[in-house]
Amino acid sequence: MGAGVRVSGSLVVAVVVASLRGPLAFAQVAMTQLLEQADAAFARRDFQAAAALYDRAIASAGAQSDRVPAEVYAKRASIFLLEKQSAEGLQFIVELGEKAYPDDPSIGEQKILLMTRLPGRTAEALALAEQFVARHPETYALQLLVGDHYYKAGPGHEERAITAYNAALRGLPEELKKAEQAVRLKLGLLYGQKHDFQSSERELLRAIALPGDGRTEPYARRGLCAAHSGQRLWALARRSCEQALGAPMLRGDPAPRYHLGLAYLNLPGQGAQARRAAEALARLSPADYRGALLAGRIELAERRFPRAAAELERAVALAKGAPEAVHWLATLYLRQPSPAPLAAIDKLRPALAQHPADTDLVADLRAAYLAARRPDQALSVVERALRNQGDRPDARLLLLAGDARYDSGDLAGAARRYAEVPRGSPSAA
Repeated sequence: MGAGVRVSGSLVVAVVVASLRGPLAFAQVAMTQLLEQADAAFARRDFQAAAALYDRAIASAGAQSDRVPAEVYAKRASIFLLEKQSAEGLQFIVELGEKAYPDDPSIGEQKILLMTRLPGRTAEALALAEQFVARHPETYALQLLVGDHYYKAGPGHEERAITAYNAALRGLPEELKKAEQAVRLKLGLLYGQKHDFQSSERELLRAIALPGDGRTEPYARRGLCAAHSGQRLWALARRSCEQALGAPMLRGDPAPRYHLGLAYLNLPGQGAQARRAAEALARLSPADYRGALLAGRIELAERRFPRAAAELERAVALAKGAPEAVHWLATLYLRQPSPAPLAAIDKLRPALAQHPADTDLVADLRAAYLAARRPDQALSVVERALRNQGDRPDARLLLLAGDARYDSGDLAGAARRYAEVPRGSPSAA
C-alpha cells in the first residue's frame, strides 16, 4: 500500500483471516456484519429491516445452516410473532430453525408461542409448553403462558398457576421487569383463592411497591382488602378496603364493600356502620349475594336467628350455591338454639359436589355429620376429599382427617394423618 493510506483494524483482520482460510472466511465476515446490522435494527424496533437482514444472513449460510447462531433463528421467529405472521413463523421454525438446532430452547419457545396464535392449535401449544418448561424452567415466556392458562381456568388450578408464575419471575430479564407488577397481582389473588391470606398479602404488597402505570394498584388494594379480612385483621381490612373503594373503577364493586362491612361488624362500636354497609351493598348490587350474606352474618352475630335464616337463605338462592353463602347458612343451622344438622347436610352435600376442592365445605359437612351422630360419614367425607386432592393434599384437610379418625376411635390412623401435615404450614400452627 502506498504511503499515507490508512487501513482500519477490522479490515486488516478480515484480510488476514481471508488469506488464511479463503472464501469461507469472507463469507463468515459478511454474515457477521449482516447480523450486527440486523441486531441494531431489532434494538431500535425496525423489525422489517431486521427481518430482511436476518433472512440474508441465514440464506448466506446455504446448506451449513448451523453456522448461523440459534439465537438468530429465535429472533427472526419473534419478528414473525410481533408482526402477527404466525403461520409463516411456524413454517420458518419447522423448515429452518429446528433443522439447524433440533433441541434449542430459544427456538422451541418461539415455536410454541407462534402456535398459540394459530386457530385450533392452542391446546396443543399448551401441552407442549408444559412439557417444555419441565425440561427448561428458565423459559419465562412459556411459564407466563402456562400460568395465565391456569389462572383463567379458575378454582382448583391455583397451585399450577402459582408454580408457573413463580418460575417466570425467577427467569424474568431486567428489560421485562415492568411485567412483574401484573404477575405479583395475579399471584396475590391466586393465594387468596387458596385461603393462604398471608402469602396473598405479601405478593399484593410487593405489587403495590413496584413501579407501574397506576392501573394495577387499585386491584392490588382490592385483593389486599380480602387478604386482611381473611386474616381477621379488621383494622387493616377497614383501611385497605376504604383505599380500594377510593379508586373510581372500584366504587361499584361489591367485594370490597362486603369486606369493609365485615370489618365494621368485627370492630368495637361499629355495628351501625356494618348495617349501613349491608344496606348500601344490597341497594347498589341487588343481584349480588354478598349484600344478603353480610346482613345475615350481622343478624347471626346479634343472635337474631330467624332474621339470620331469612337473609342467609336469600344469599344462597342469589349465589346459586357459592361455597361462602352455604357455609354461613350451615353455620346458622348448627349454632341456633335447636340445631338442625340434617338441614345443614342437605345444603352442604350438593355444594361440596359442585366445589369438591373447598376445604371449608368439607369441614362444615364433617361438623354436620358429627352433630347428627354419624362419625363414620364424617370420616368418609374427609377421606374422599383427600383422595380428590391427589399427591399434594391441603394441610388443613390432613388435620381434619386426623381429627375425623380420632373421633371414630382410630388413634393410630389419626397419628398417621397428623404426621403427614407439612412442618411450618399455617394449618399446623
